[in-house]
Amino acid sequence: MTSSFIQYGGLYGSEYGEEFERIFDPRNSPTHRRIPADQLIVYNSTKRVQQLREMNPLTNQISIDRHTVVVSIDGACRGNGTSLARAAWGVYFGPQSTYNSNGTLNPTFPQTSTRAEIEALSQALEIIYKDISKDFSLQRYHIITDSSYLVQTFSERIQTWIKNGGKNSKGKKAAHFDILKKINDRFNDMTYGDNGGMEFKFWQVPREENKEADVLANEALDKEFGADEMAENAKPRVLSISLNHQSFFDSMYGSLLTKIRTGSVFQRVEDGESAKRVLLEGPPPHAILITDEALTLRENAPVWEAVLKYIKQGGTAVVMGNFSSFVEPLSIKPFFAKAGLEWEQGSYHRTTLVLNPQAVGIHLASKLLPEYSQKAVFLKNAKTSDAWYVTNENAVTESLAFQAKDAHVTGESPVLLASVGKGKLGYIGDVNGEEGSEAVVIAMCGL
Repeated sequence: MTSSFIQYGGLYGSEYGEEFERIFDPRNSPTHRRIPADQLIVYNSTKRVQQLREMNPLTNQISIDRHTVVVSIDGACRGNGTSLARAAWGVYFGPQSTYNSNGTLNPTFPQTSTRAEIEALSQALEIIYKDISKDFSLQRYHIITDSSYLVQTFSERIQTWIKNGGKNSKGKKAAHFDILKKINDRFNDMTYGDNGGMEFKFWQVPREENKEADVLANEALDKEFGADEMAENAKPRVLSISLNHQSFFDSMYGSLLTKIRTGSVFQRVEDGESAKRVLLEGPPPHAILITDEALTLRENAPVWEAVLKYIKQGGTAVVMGNFSSFVEPLSIKPFFAKAGLEWEQGSYHRTTLVLNPQAVGIHLASKLLPEYSQKAVFLKNAKTSDAWYVTNENAVTESLAFQAKDAHVTGESPVLLASVGKGKLGYIGDVNGEEGSEAVVIAMCGL
């Protein structure tokens, strides 16, 4: 197939300046949008690939587009964000197709769902290049994926990253840039090189419509890691959402992390797409730790909404760690308002707090310190029934530099756990990770 189109980034542009993205959406295609979704793809057993059906807009006659190939790709990861994480990929060309393939990620690769999806794309292109491209009648490839990351990368971002020497808009090296550039080079070669003539478009679908590739990826995990996974799945899983993860976090909270890992599987995600995917995959986590201020930012609102959905369905999430140190004060009120809470920033100082047994109950009270000193960001408009620790009439500010002042403020607390829907949302405003706060985190998570 010859083409007058030149590529820049993930866009194609004609010699006359017309542009269109490397994206396929049957709803926007005059030859596909009137065909029922469940009849749009058919399997060609002779060529061993799926192909698209199309409708002639003039005659309304439906036929198979013999030049197309539809391939589904997906990645899967168990224990995403933990030292025990294992990831795999799946590529699906059709039922019983000999081109179908799957496998686990090379152990030297990052074991994440994102890296697994990238590998699935890479493996699909390898199969097309080595085997399917020999059939010159197959020219237009539609890649089904539920990964918005892949679609955005190859339709919007990749050329900018290449132009900037692999750096993203923040001036940092784009994640997975080396393998993404190799894939982009392969796209260019297969489109415009000596062995070119092919056209590639991404077809993004909801996760539930990409089951075949997902099944292949999980079959690879079951085959290689099934027994180990069964033993690990017996432990409760704690998910840490750390989208603005700081390098010092693990050392500052090392003691707490050790305690959590002793009795549970600790899983950390550091990007929004992974966070949303983990919340949608398999059984929900036993508890979620929100370790920084990232979810207060507008661009991460979808992740916060996913967490709130998890809480309202019976889950527990605890806002702690670096959140109180880095959050913009004015962002606190709208952040918690989305959970139906009236919490907003109150005092900020060090003082000694006493346990409120009425809020925690007799069972948990025995596991917590009766009182301890902490430097913390307090929240006001706190209900007494939600405040695990409170000040009393003897509380004063504790500082080596300033004179002690009265620190007793009714309706304020830096340690809260409130009911939201069927679940719980907690807050720990301690900025230093005191030992007493470690016990609070463990208790709130139900470990």
